Amino acid sequence: MERTRPRILLVTLEYPPDEGGIASYLEGIVKNVDAEVVVVAHGTKKRNDPSRSQLLFSKFLWPRWGRGIATVVSHLRLLRPEYIAISHILPMGYVAIIARLFAGSNAKLMVFCHGFDLARPLARSPWKCFWIRFVLKHSHTVVANSNYTKSLLLKLGCGEDKIVVVYPGIDATPIERGILAKSHPILLSLGRLVARKSFDCMILALQKILQEVPNLKYIIAGDGPDLQRLKKMAFSVGVDRNVWFTGRVDETRKHKLLSTSHVFAMPSRDIEGDVEGFGTVFLEAARYSMPSIGSHSGGIPEAIEDTLSGVLVDPMSTDEVAHTVITLFNTPDLIDQM
Repeated sequence: MERTRPRILLVTLEYPPDEGGIASYLEGIVKNVDAEVVVVAHGTKKRNDPSRSQLLFSKFLWPRWGRGIATVVSHLRLLRPEYIAISHILPMGYVAIIARLFAGSNAKLMVFCHGFDLARPLARSPWKCFWIRFVLKHSHTVVANSNYTKSLLLKLGCGEDKIVVVYPGIDATPIERGILAKSHPILLSLGRLVARKSFDCMILALQKILQEVPNLKYIIAGDGPDLQRLKKMAFSVGVDRNVWFTGRVDETRKHKLLSTSHVFAMPSRDIEGDVEGFGTVFLEAARYSMPSIGSHSGGIPEAIEDTLSGVLVDPMSTDEVAHTVITLFNTPDLIDQM
């Protein structure tokens, strides 16, 4: 029987039930694209999920990607897709190109790019840039999550005719916010605790913010390698009583935090190519009619409309961050307008 829709084999390192921007981004595309999509996602048996028990790479065997190549070859032969899509240009690009060769497949290569996966090599590794260019040369379609990511692809020599910009999407239905505590204004940050998110800048800015908004409660929701450093920083600058670290949060807890907070803040910065490619969390905040404080870094200006859905600041200026937070909390009408 002749197919009425193209078949796409998506090979990915991240996909629900994984959490995070890339997993949700890919799931959204799979749900909305007019094609038959078969997802092969890296997973482990620890997930207790039979569909995710296939390892695409090994930590102990060499070559690490041999298992992934064999898996993709078998799927290419079985499914005979028109496209093979990969979640990360490296190292998944190696896997896809070699697997196509071994499988004798004519499937066109589709590559998803997210910003940091290009910015890091551009800042740090000419060797990786060489292989990125190789993968791009052999690709048919390159999906960028923002115009910022597209600009990086153009720097790497990718033909503009190959690039399609597809922004991360969420359910745009507005959500009614919970009861906001006027006596204890809440500033929320949500995300993986890594240096580029600039939660350290927010903590340092609290010293000035609390002089004007003494009852402010700053909630940092998420987990990551920066947790202990941020906790020590909050204590050392004397703002620990106003900072609450929630640890990892599930969707239910995230909804509660977003619906009961006044302002969202994540003024991310670029650290040698470790950059925010877009920032889906800003769209989530906007869904709750909550203004965001972001930055001019990476693709964030495409997620926040400055002075309309939030404010863009210099992430390295604690004075500017403090002034912005104070202005918002001292002008309730401004928060309501955003």
